[in-house]
Amino acid sequence: MTTKWRIYCTQPGDEGWHSIWSDTAPTTCPNDPAHSVNPNSVNVVAVEREQFRVSPSFASISKSNNFQRVATFEYDPVFHGELRRVKLISNIDDVAGNYDLELYNVSTRTTLSTNNFANSNPDNIQTTSAISPALANKSLIEVNVKKSAGHPKSQVSIFEIIVYGDR
Repeated sequence: MTTKWRIYCTQPGDEGWHSIWSDTAPTTCPNDPAHSVNPNSVNVVAVEREQFRVSPSFASISKSNNFQRVATFEYDPVFHGELRRVKLISNIDDVAGNYDLELYNVSTRTTLSTNNFANSNPDNIQTTSAISPALANKSLIEVNVKKSAGHPKSQVSIFEIIVYGDR
């Protein structure tokens, strides 16, 4: 479980509180490890937790090389906290190459995250990078997938989508 930490940087010109998401408590300034910090200032700001699970609209993804929506969900930062990341439980044909996952904010028409996943494990759990920008309002989010390499008839199947926030 990832934690949002903050630490006080004592470096002149950068003095103040700085935050970082990490699995371990920071011991250096997130802006510059060479900066001096107050080691007694480290505290937890938020903890990333599973918020809910989404079932895809259908099990198999089209064989095309264009993004195809597999699920849509509503995310409310007031209720769930900051949208941190999404985890997929998926299966990739052994003849498939890579696939891309896109998280798209329909409400603001912006891409929140795009990740490329390789076919290194046919039954795999993939996790997106951190979501940016943070959602300010309740938003409709699409989960889109496209096959980016591999045999023309290969498929990527998404079975479950797990959504993480910091509340």
